[in-house]
Amino acid sequence: MTCETKVKDDKHSYNYLKCNKLRSKCSQKPLNEAKILAQLEKELSLPLAVSDDMLKNIKAEVKKQLKEERVNTATLKRDITLKINQLDEQLKTLFRGYMRGKCDEKMYNELKTEIEMEKEKLQKDMDKYLEIDAETDEILANIAEIAANVGKFLKSPIISEKRDILKLILSDCKTEGKNIAFSIVKPFDELLKTPETDKWCR
Repeated sequence: MTCETKVKDDKHSYNYLKCNKLRSKCSQKPLNEAKILAQLEKELSLPLAVSDDMLKNIKAEVKKQLKEERVNTATLKRDITLKINQLDEQLKTLFRGYMRGKCDEKMYNELKTEIEMEKEKLQKDMDKYLEIDAETDEILANIAEIAANVGKFLKSPIISEKRDILKLILSDCKTEGKNIAFSIVKPFDELLKTPETDKWCR
């Protein structure tokens, strides 16, 4: 679907969602974007409404789960650190052996390269865990904020804001007559499954 604007006069213009017919001969007529947005506002604003109390408790629950997850990954990070230290010791031992003439330069360089590659791989794994720790809190907090403000965005007179928020939460969109059918992407789908505030605010 592509967006097409039709201008009626200086004060009135209308946006239509129109099939570009690139893949098949489509019989779908153009849809008025304002009507589609009104449908989505009606269907999404209430289920995805998140009160301040709900938002506070969702964030607290997220932080609790993250803390538990970090306990589980702490062992993995410890193991990686131990392996990196062992590889550093191997490099030292290899260098001492080379200096004492126990291996030639070619063998020394081959073994050194092999150890350094293994160490680099482990360091990348460690960096990934550290990056997840640093960013996940902020990302999940932002997701909760988005969910809390879906209704506000959908009520905005600025269509570009509505489009941006819908891109984040909708998937598998298809037309059904004059309406649109869609799926909600994770984790917003979980909020739709439990829209009752008492399930989040206990």
